[in-house]
Amino acid sequence: MAELTLREYVVAEVKPLLPAGWRFIPNQATPDKISVVTVVLKHLEIEPSPAAAAALSSQLVLTVLSPFEDDVRAENQLDDDVITVVTALRKVRWCSFQSARKVRDDKSNRLAWDITVVAVTTP
Repeated sequence: MAELTLREYVVAEVKPLLPAGWRFIPNQATPDKISVVTVVLKHLEIEPSPAAAAALSSQLVLTVLSPFEDDVRAENQLDDDVITVVTALRKVRWCSFQSARKVRDDKSNRLAWDITVVAVTTP
């Protein structure tokens, strides 16, 4: 059996840690309609890892989107949701939380949080 890709690891280990009812999209594709809190996975960069010669360091971003179009309602909801995701990520051994930044999603024009993590893997 082939080993899991990094994306498959994220789905297998992070998705179950998120609240029931949230939507997890494992690819960089913001949906046209957002009816529940949605987390979108973006794999942005791969570099040699400073930790080990044969290892790779991958930068991932999890974008947390609110179903609310109104900025005030979305912001109030996202304040708690971003903490929920960051707390869940701390339970995943192979990734390291780096930062969380409030953004506006390009496609949906909704307020969101981009949570950056680094995962160290070996080929």
